[in-house]
Amino acid sequence: MSNNYHQTGEKLTFWQLINRYKIEIPIMQRDYAQGRKEHKEIRESFLTNIYKAINNNENLNLDFIYGSVEEDTKEKKLILIDGQQRITTLFLLHWYLVNKDNKVSDDVKSTLKRFTYETRISSREFIEKIIDRRIDFEQLQKFSELSEYIKDQPWFFIYWQRDPTIKAMLTMLDSIHKKFKGARQFFEKLIQNDNPPITFYFLQLENFGLTDELYIKMNARGKLLTEFENFKARFEQFWGRKFDNTSPEFKRNDKKYFSCRIDNEWTDLFWEFRDENNEIDKRFMDYFCYVTEMLYYEKNDTPLTYLKDSSRPEIEINFKEDTGEEDSSEGQNQKKRKLNFAEVYKNENNIKFLFKSLDKWWEIARGRSGEVKKENIKNLFDEIFSKDHYQRGKITLWSGRGEDVSINFFEKLITKNNKFTIFDKVILWTILKYLIEN
Repeated sequence: MSNNYHQTGEKLTFWQLINRYKIEIPIMQRDYAQGRKEHKEIRESFLTNIYKAINNNENLNLDFIYGSVEEDTKEKKLILIDGQQRITTLFLLHWYLVNKDNKVSDDVKSTLKRFTYETRISSREFIEKIIDRRIDFEQLQKFSELSEYIKDQPWFFIYWQRDPTIKAMLTMLDSIHKKFKGARQFFEKLIQNDNPPITFYFLQLENFGLTDELYIKMNARGKLLTEFENFKARFEQFWGRKFDNTSPEFKRNDKKYFSCRIDNEWTDLFWEFRDENNEIDKRFMDYFCYVTEMLYYEKNDTPLTYLKDSSRPEIEINFKEDTGEEDSSEGQNQKKRKLNFAEVYKNENNIKFLFKSLDKWWEIARGRSGEVKKENIKNLFDEIFSKDHYQRGKITLWSGRGEDVSINFFEKLITKNNKFTIFDKVILWTILKYLIEN
């Protein structure tokens, strides 16, 4: 067996891997985490070991990298299943050293552009931007951190700072700059084929297609995807399957619209209603489930099953059509079923309605000032309703029987979902339809 192979894994450098394959971090992966602030000790230890290996002409092997190769594309594409953190850090290191050693060329740029993130459009855009721009090390001296220099550039969008992958990349780049700013000609050493300093064993999963189940099994030791992350990934995959041939214009334009808005404007909207842990995933999910539920009932009579202590229906999130599970255990043979997202969103008009509804709430929250504030949504409901007393021109809602009567139906939906009644659902749906259609 060749020395380049170890237990069916091929020993490679990052530069060899990226020249052989276009490397893609798939949708189902979580955000880049090695650059997070709380991982400082791990990050600095990792970079110290890399520095020593390059400086001392030693070899540091980073263990196994797993991936699935798509052969049916113009160029071979590697879908990383395990190794995202290490490969992303190596990409950032190569980009930094290329600039540090003044080795930037069109060929080098083209090679680095073979690395991409599919998790968020903002992450993908950021990677493309830094590859196209050189670091001006003279200007960099005016800044305390490399990240501050990057954020000061005219091509850097402020909203990128909300992308956890970009935030982590900037932190990692600060650590790389701190560790390697005094290095000389490390890039050539890093990419050499003879006795390379940094390697790993690449294992191509030839006998497996890339499936969600495979990724989840192999990533079991990591943090599980949240329900919302799972939904978003599967929604985009469903989109590709459903509208690939039947409606290419819809797929191309609206899929890009979804990816962009969900990472920017719609995040701004739900951020106003974030929980005590600064999380908004559940807020997003409660809203998506509500709109999907109401769209379902507009065309279907079969009742849905509901989560315990929640107004949310049980959902079929795999986006497989006609797989809604039925449950006839609740007397008189009345069948119930889970809410199947695929059945609802196979209709383009339903997807467009979902987008319009999110855009409408964002527009209302943005108000005349242009700044997104939840008070603007509250003001809308205050103009329509009064609580417990009559006001001319308004609909009066009376509390009673211990019910939680709230005028702000949007906020109640996403923050007090367990108390969101059928009455609340109908009222909010009526308002939403009116806002969109007028």
